[in-house]
Amino acid sequence: MKELVFFMSKQKVAPKQSIPLPPLGMFVKEALLKILNFGLTQIKKQKMFFNYYSYLTDKNNTLL
Repeated sequence: MKELVFFMSKQKVAPKQSIPLPPLGMFVKEALLKILNFGLTQIKKQKMFFNYYSYLTDKNNTLL
């Protein structure tokens, strides 16, 4: 029980220390979204290139 009380008292102190955390969290979130977006656009570009390439080539992969 003492550990729980100690933990709870620590939790009450935490908000003062965690004020700088939200911007960091937002920054990390933004970075992850940018990386994800970049990855998705790269995949789309590769697909487009592949479609274009397969359009230019026949089934034996020789350029038309």
